[in-house]
Amino acid sequence: MRDSERVLPLCGRSLAFLAALTACQPADDDPASGSTVTDVGPAAGGTGGAGGQGPAGGDGGAVAPDQGLGGDADPARDLGPVGGGGALGDAGPGPIPDAAPDDDAGMPATDAGASPDAGLACPERALPAIDGPRVVLVGHPFADAMGGRGTDIHGLTLTPEGELVDDGVRFDVGFRVARIAFAPHGQHAFVLGGDGELASVSVGAADALALIDVVALPGADYGDVEVSADASTLWITGSNVNETSGISTVRVDCDGGLTVDEAAFFNLRLSDSTAFLPGQQRALVLGGQAVFDPIDDRDVRLLERVGDAAGEGFREVGAFDLYHDFVGAGRIAVSPDARLGAIPNNSAFSEEGGQVMIVAIEGDVVTEVERVTEVEDPGEALFSLDGQTLIVSQVEPGLLTVLRIEGGRVADRGAVRGIGLADQMARVERGPLADTLLIPSIDPNGGPNISMVRVTGPGMVVDLGETPLGDGIEQIVTPIAVQP
Repeated sequence: MRDSERVLPLCGRSLAFLAALTACQPADDDPASGSTVTDVGPAAGGTGGAGGQGPAGGDGGAVAPDQGLGGDADPARDLGPVGGGGALGDAGPGPIPDAAPDDDAGMPATDAGASPDAGLACPERALPAIDGPRVVLVGHPFADAMGGRGTDIHGLTLTPEGELVDDGVRFDVGFRVARIAFAPHGQHAFVLGGDGELASVSVGAADALALIDVVALPGADYGDVEVSADASTLWITGSNVNETSGISTVRVDCDGGLTVDEAAFFNLRLSDSTAFLPGQQRALVLGGQAVFDPIDDRDVRLLERVGDAAGEGFREVGAFDLYHDFVGAGRIAVSPDARLGAIPNNSAFSEEGGQVMIVAIEGDVVTEVERVTEVEDPGEALFSLDGQTLIVSQVEPGLLTVLRIEGGRVADRGAVRGIGLADQMARVERGPLADTLLIPSIDPNGGPNISMVRVTGPGMVVDLGETPLGDGIEQIVTPIAVQP
């Protein structure tokens, strides 16, 4: 079941917060709202994860329940475990992949070597400085009028010290934005509308945005975009019940111009999300399941790219029936070593809703390993850069579930609380701030903001506080992306 068909979609939830935004603003002496880290003990047979380097100027490791969090986080908030302890669920029938990676497979790329455009007829573009400021782009889905349709994106700057500064401009792209993604070189951003509008934007700085091109995709419900490592191709997943549902391939020229490669389109009904394996030759896809003719019980696909030339898209390697009821997700994930996948299920119509399935990817086969249960309203899944932590955003509860991965299984479970309507997540991929996550949030006693957390070790996350965006519905943000 599509995310947009849920009983209480995200936009409706945002509107539900309007009364809170106007009636529940904190008094001058009220404590600021923040998020709370819960360090839950290991699962049966597991051990606690090792600590890591913390935020700049601070200690690393997880925050124990009786410690202060610093910043504007509120240590007095509930520190109890998620879902009454959070059952890890029964192990599935699939094999457990070997935890040890093969050589350097799936490891984060270094900054050395060729430019992202190497081998193309494009001028070389230097990556943004690894320890320099980064542009953060967000989308505002609402206008200032009640229920008005917002069409702005907004630039902010993430400083090398980890401070998020609102020093940019609001820029009207002409449509409500569902997802934003940067090119690896950071000079172009790709802005996707929920109805299939796609724009490329030049990004010089947070206050230097310019529209390059706009194209239209086949009629569907959109919310997922992947960018190739050389910035020449976009793969965009859209959901519908007919021939317009599937993965669109869009070619990007050196100046950011867009061309929809219609011949490369891969039709897949009710497709939700695509997550590429390292190397971007294969992809795990959630989609294809249908209870109408032609009936299809298979909900997960493994696809392979046919080639890079115009007209070359994907072929199906395998199709698998893993969830046995309705399934929907904001975004699925693949581990950096390509051995695991994480598939949330947020379908309100499914007896298997509120779960996250861990799957093994071995050759041409995808099998269930285990399920994490009692994950209410999961939005997106994201593996840490080393693959030892899995983070799942939860919209309705307003929190992040943090899972430590060991030996291909979930060994620990914890949470970061107090991130209102937590859905999309953006991550810093390299440099001193690597594995820092930025999450749009709506707090009833603090208003719209962007929360930040950092993965500091296996299954361990620290709260870095939040950046308020101001009062009013027009300040709410949902899509977010950070420059590489």
